[in-house]
Amino acid sequence: MLAPQSEYDDRIQAVRLEMAKRGLDLLVVYSGPGAMRYGQRGHVLYLSGYEPYFGDCMLLLTRDPNHEPVLELDSAGHYSPLVTWIKDVREPCNHTDLLKSYIADCGLTDLHIGLVGEYSMSPTLYNKMLSQVDAEFILASDIVEYLRAVKSPYEMDCMRQAGAIAYEGIKTAQQATKPGISEAELKAEIEAVCRRHGAEAFPHYTMVTAGLDGDRAKLWWRANDGVCASGEPWLLDFGTSYKSYCCDIARVFTLGKPSSQLQEMFDLMYQSLLLGCEILRPGATSTEVNDATGEAAKKYFGDNLQLIWGQDAEEGEATEWWGVGHGVGIEVHEFPFIGYDHITDDDIYRAVTLQENMVISIEPTIYTPETGPIQLEDQFIVTPQGGKQVSPVPFKLFECSA
Repeated sequence: MLAPQSEYDDRIQAVRLEMAKRGLDLLVVYSGPGAMRYGQRGHVLYLSGYEPYFGDCMLLLTRDPNHEPVLELDSAGHYSPLVTWIKDVREPCNHTDLLKSYIADCGLTDLHIGLVGEYSMSPTLYNKMLSQVDAEFILASDIVEYLRAVKSPYEMDCMRQAGAIAYEGIKTAQQATKPGISEAELKAEIEAVCRRHGAEAFPHYTMVTAGLDGDRAKLWWRANDGVCASGEPWLLDFGTSYKSYCCDIARVFTLGKPSSQLQEMFDLMYQSLLLGCEILRPGATSTEVNDATGEAAKKYFGDNLQLIWGQDAEEGEATEWWGVGHGVGIEVHEFPFIGYDHITDDDIYRAVTLQENMVISIEPTIYTPETGPIQLEDQFIVTPQGGKQVSPVPFKLFECSA
């Protein structure tokens, strides 16, 4: 669904301003299909409103506003004029040939071309463009990454609505949970209610993990046939999307009164989340947020900290968070990433300095044999006062009738 035209006008203007700063004449924006909203596939969607369904698509944009941008459709040519404001829409073709003809049509020479979404390109296409197009190519994905990371009021409103829809699913889950209900049945109940309240899609698997089994907890995205039991917790991690904007929320449920160990670990994760949110201010770094979120667990466990994010450490070896957060927007996992900079072969996971109105998911998680997996996740707006929660979902153990 298209955003208001003013949103696209502001985005295109901001991109062109950054192109001017970098001396870029033309931007090639490339995206793969994103049925599951991961992998920075949303750049063309963000700038044009068009989302590929089968195969990749490409947007060509010059710094000069006198040249109309060109949108090349996905490989199957799926298209409706209702999905984009772009006037010059082309059928799928040879990407490199289209780029060369667009350059010629615009009369451009001595070109500096920025590539956005090069990580979605095949190595063959990437090398063809560099070898067959007479221009200097510069990697420029960060132009759109940073622009997408800082949300407008319209985007925040969409994300609030996605969170409100998710809350309806959470309330339904609390009512539907009973001994013997399966993970699959709970997913069906949650998704049906969210659909009725306006969810367009579920940007990643609706993940329900019942019980205490550590091996099953490590396959949380695939758990389906487990059942809920009296006295045991279960974990919900899911999201909805509304007008193409996502939420990503995790809460813990328990059948009957929670055990003292469960309440204690839940309180620890909530304290961890609050510590991270306190750092979500303009000028703070993603590393500082990640480190702050881990402080409560380090203090509690000391040298016996072993089971963070379900990753087994050697006896007595302290572990760090694997990565405690990420941006959320038109993709459920998008730039910036919080604590993922140990992944050194992909620059998208680099440490960054936070900017006001970025929207960040914080998701401290722990597993112990006595409690099973415990995760708290929600989105927070970066403000001078610290993180401001986007959704209306309370942070509590959701107690269900046993």
